[in-house]
Amino acid sequence: MNIELEIIQGTPLLIFLLYFLLLSIAIALLCRPVVAKLTPPKVFGALIFLNGPSGKELPEPISLRSGRTKTIGRSSQCDIVLEDDSVSDFHAQLYAKKPNKMYLKPLSGKVIIKDFILNIQQDAQAQEQKLQRGTVFQIGEYEIQWT
Repeated sequence: MNIELEIIQGTPLLIFLLYFLLLSIAIALLCRPVVAKLTPPKVFGALIFLNGPSGKELPEPISLRSGRTKTIGRSSQCDIVLEDDSVSDFHAQLYAKKPNKMYLKPLSGKVIIKDFILNIQQDAQAQEQKLQRGTVFQIGEYEIQWT
């Protein structure tokens, strides 16, 4: 009878401890910080600098990510800074309208793409130009390839 009495008397304490443990686990799961799984946009191309003004070091290749807009120019506010007098402060803009489709638009300077000149000074609403992989274009004295 003593054994049965000890089990019966310890049961409420055991149930309370089990309930407290389960409640603690539930609170811990509900109150844990939510970590968002952000996936960075995928790299889908790069700009490679082929030639530039004499005496100037060419910039390293620049990776471009999907959905990002990049401004090219002489200003330190540009994403891609080309320090040369042949480049306007805000010369051109690169952007993707759809995945893997890159477009180039002049902002305040002349852009040459395979003998096709995009010139904002001649045409106030210069059209954007879709770039194909391997396209070489010129901004100021820099020759740049989209790969």
